[in-house]
Amino acid sequence: MGDFKVVATYQDSHGRYLKKHVDVESADISAVVTDFAAWQSAYEAITEAAYRRGNALYNLGGGAAAPTAGSNKDVGATFTGQTSSGKIVTLKVQAFDSSYADAYGNIDLTDVDIAAFLALYEAAGICTLSDGDVVAVWLSGTLDE
Repeated sequence: MGDFKVVATYQDSHGRYLKKHVDVESADISAVVTDFAAWQSAYEAITEAAYRRGNALYNLGGGAAAPTAGSNKDVGATFTGQTSSGKIVTLKVQAFDSSYADAYGNIDLTDVDIAAFLALYEAAGICTLSDGDVVAVWLSGTLDE
């Protein structure tokens, strides 16, 4: 059996978007499409949400995470930047390594690892934010606990 996950985006009657993560036990990608279509039809029959788009993901493997002390604590980070048009944008990072933050929860944007990650969202980078925006300047990074 395959190890596929479909991330489907739906929109409700109030214009809100929601995501559903569906594990699909299919042998290959063509079967994923067929199997997900059947799931989607059944799901839409019991909800008001309308299907907008979906992405099929395949697990490429990896090691299991070893839980550490305090691992049930939800720690994330929020980075705030500004586009060249002046729009303020945020980037959330889940499971953020809190060792990058100081005692007050501030994150040094000039840290080599942090700067390399944030550069991926700048003009010469390979990622964009939700509206296709790229960041001209990063303003701050803070720990969310």
